[in-house]
Amino acid sequence: MKGQMRARLVYAVLAGAAADLAGLGLIAAAAWLITRAAEQPPLAALSVAIVATRAFATGRGVFRYAERLTGHDVALRAQAGTRERLYESLIPPQRPRVGGADLLSRMVDDTDAVQDLLVRCLLPAAAAAIAGLTAVVIGLTILPVT
Repeated sequence: MKGQMRARLVYAVLAGAAADLAGLGLIAAAAWLITRAAEQPPLAALSVAIVATRAFATGRGVFRYAERLTGHDVALRAQAGTRERLYESLIPPQRPRVGGADLLSRMVDDTDAVQDLLVRCLLPAAAAAIAGLTAVVIGLTILPVT
C-alpha cells in the first residue's frame, strides 16, 4: 500500500509541475502572439502561436485537475490511515483527562493537519521546484551564452 501511495504522490507532483510549466508556456506563447500580432502579419504566420496558446491553456487545466485529483486522493488516504491508527491505539478505551468532545475535536483537527500538509505544503513546493528547475534548464538551453 505504501508503494502505491508513493507512486500516486509522485504522479501528483509531476502533474503539478506539468501544470506549472504549461502556465509558463501559456504566458510565453500568448506574449509572443500579442507582440507579433501587433505587426499585423498574415494570419498563417500566427497559426502556430495560436495553436500553442490553446494547447498550453488546455494542458494547464488538465494537468491541474490531475494534480488536484491525485493529490487529494493521497491526502485523504493518508488521513484515513492516520485516523485508523489513532483509533486502534485508543483500544481499550481509557478514561480521558479532558472531556470526550474536546478529545474528539483535537483528534479530528490533528488528522486534518495531515491533509493540509500534503495538499497545501508538500505537493505545491515539490511541483514548483521541479517546474523552476525545468524552466531554468530550458532557458539555459535556448539562450546563447555571451
